[in-house]
Amino acid sequence: MRPRFRALLRFLLLSAPLLAFGAESFPKSEPEKVFADIKVFDAQGRPWRSAVEDWPGAQQRVARDPAWAEWLKQERASVDRWMAKHRDRVEWSAGWSHDGVSPKDGSRVTWTEKIPGEEVPFLSSPSDPEIPLTPKLMAWWVVSFRDRHVDTMLRAARLWRLTGEKRYAAWAAGQMEFYADNYLKWIPARSGQGARLFWQTLTEATNLVKFTETVRQLGNQVPAAQLQRWRAQFFQPEVAVLNKNFQTIHNIATW
Repeated sequence: MRPRFRALLRFLLLSAPLLAFGAESFPKSEPEKVFADIKVFDAQGRPWRSAVEDWPGAQQRVARDPAWAEWLKQERASVDRWMAKHRDRVEWSAGWSHDGVSPKDGSRVTWTEKIPGEEVPFLSSPSDPEIPLTPKLMAWWVVSFRDRHVDTMLRAARLWRLTGEKRYAAWAAGQMEFYADNYLKWIPARSGQGARLFWQTLTEATNLVKFTETVRQLGNQVPAAQLQRWRAQFFQPEVAVLNKNFQTIHNIATW
């Protein structure tokens, strides 16, 4: 059997259970029971390899282990600097991450934290030191900024869990509040897809996981009424966008 045909046959065999399950969009009914024949369940009927977080153990390590202590020092400094300096804006529309190229020689533009047009007059690449700012390049800068901003929300929420410093929880919750209050104000970047915060629904989906994880880490620091508002104003509209792009075998659907 030729290698290419063998690979195709393997793909079809592995895909058969998924195809049989059907293109059921979120929320799914009893998703933990899907693919039951290839899962290992514990005594309570949960998948055996559930993630286990050891925050007490982590707290002991940062207190006793010099390497962990140094990591915490650097992580604090990095997150603190971002928290003090950066805020997202409703008027910023995100572009495609591959649009950051010099029109002069096709070299990749160097992303920096400085806001184009405000803190720096132009962009640059290793071979093109002065790249004029265009709406397309500004949108490229925004998508890179927003991805980093959402990353920092999650890092701050984790620092709250690790250190107990409420300022990290307050900042992460404040950013979540901003996105919930303003999500529907962003105009979809591309007609037919519906992504608002990012240019494409794949990036919207991958970052939605970060938003979800941020809220989970914040835990009981967020009142129930506020959680419900975030669900109604942010998470449900986001899921509605992704459901429109749902396909049975699809990277967006996987996320």
